[in-house]
Amino acid sequence: MMLLLVLLTITPKLQINYNDTLFQGDVDTASITATDSSNYPLDSVKIKILPLDTDIVAISDTALYTDTSGSAQTVFRAHNPGYTDIYLFGIYEGDTAFDSIRIWVIDTTIYFYISVYPAKMSINSDEEDSVYARLYSYSPDSLVAGRHIYFNVVKGSGGISPSMSNTDINGIAQALFHPYIGDTVFVEGYFKDDKGRIIADTTRIIVNPSEVDTQRVFGDSLFFYPSPIGHGYDRANIEYLLPSSFTDLEIRIMDPFGNTVFLKRITPGENGGVPGKWNRIQWDGTNNNGKKVASGMYILVLRVFKGPYVLKKLYKRVGVEW
Repeated sequence: MMLLLVLLTITPKLQINYNDTLFQGDVDTASITATDSSNYPLDSVKIKILPLDTDIVAISDTALYTDTSGSAQTVFRAHNPGYTDIYLFGIYEGDTAFDSIRIWVIDTTIYFYISVYPAKMSINSDEEDSVYARLYSYSPDSLVAGRHIYFNVVKGSGGISPSMSNTDINGIAQALFHPYIGDTVFVEGYFKDDKGRIIADTTRIIVNPSEVDTQRVFGDSLFFYPSPIGHGYDRANIEYLLPSSFTDLEIRIMDPFGNTVFLKRITPGENGGVPGKWNRIQWDGTNNNGKKVASGMYILVLRVFKGPYVLKKLYKRVGVEW
């Protein structure tokens, strides 16, 4: 059973628990619960569910309302192998909660599956945490030792190293997760079988804020992940901390010759422009004409203005590899 927890507060927020790996033909019930900031159930919350690829995962009800207990249900059906992002919206008295999840559908002819899990489910932002991936095989002839496991932070703030680790004799690989700030973080581990098919799993880590957060956000408050964009990830997150007062901000991506390939301007209150908060927008690797940029290294520039003055200017090298 999937559990999708929709938490609606004055500033709506989605917190989701779900089984992100299904096999072809699997049918799974998704339970959605809506509460307010005091965990009091909310009825008549309109839930919209939008899958990007219905050939991979189909959903029985994409628009539904919570009942008097704050609950609603829908059914996911796994069709073809691959992965798809699914977007969820919760609307209550004009407030909107939003989040996205990723579901992998495993080919039934694949002889492997993978399980990803952290050493601890909850850590402080000034700690580090080991993340493990264990590879299993349905066939005694398929070795699980010495296989490449790749790790990525697919949601939230943080880094993980190494990005690739080999499995031991028991099929276990290990990486070290480094939080950036207090956040809910999703770490993915994936494996490519002998035919190049991807088998993946995702785990969640709750990062509790610490005093180190305050120091870090002033030292480095611009993040781009995953980098490079590509290889199954068709969009990247651009995350940044904004001052409590500004007039507008500019996000620019330039090629090595200084030519602008992407430019977005945001004013306070718009998506990606909440003052005094961490903000996040996404870039799908296209220029402002909607065409994919070439593979290579680019420069991400964030400039925050107050009138004619630049309050903050940050740079970061980012990669694109299709």
